[in-house]
Amino acid sequence: ILGSAVAFSEDTSTQCTYVVGNEDHTLGNCLRYTIMKDPRTDFCGYSIPHPSERKIHLRVQSKDKTQCNELLRTGLETIKTIGNHMLKTFEESVIEHRKADAAMKE
Repeated sequence: ILGSAVAFSEDTSTQCTYVVGNEDHTLGNCLRYTIMKDPRTDFCGYSIPHPSERKIHLRVQSKDKTQCNELLRTGLETIKTIGNHMLKTFEESVIEHRKADAAMKE
């Protein structure tokens, strides 16, 4: 979450709310989805307190004794991995397209 301010409110180590500044539904929904896919997660949801505010409130609750920070870290790493895969796939497709385009011009 580069360039974003993050505030943290901990009810317990397994129930936390994160306030992430300068973000919107794009990151909120990605985090909610990836964190909920983790079997250690009991609940994850986000809200935007007001449409004119660029911040999200991300609520994370874990099962057992898994700490919320670990779930958030894992979710962020998953999003990074997906983004890197998409970028690599796109770049490879551009190279293939340019090669095919050059071959057609010959």
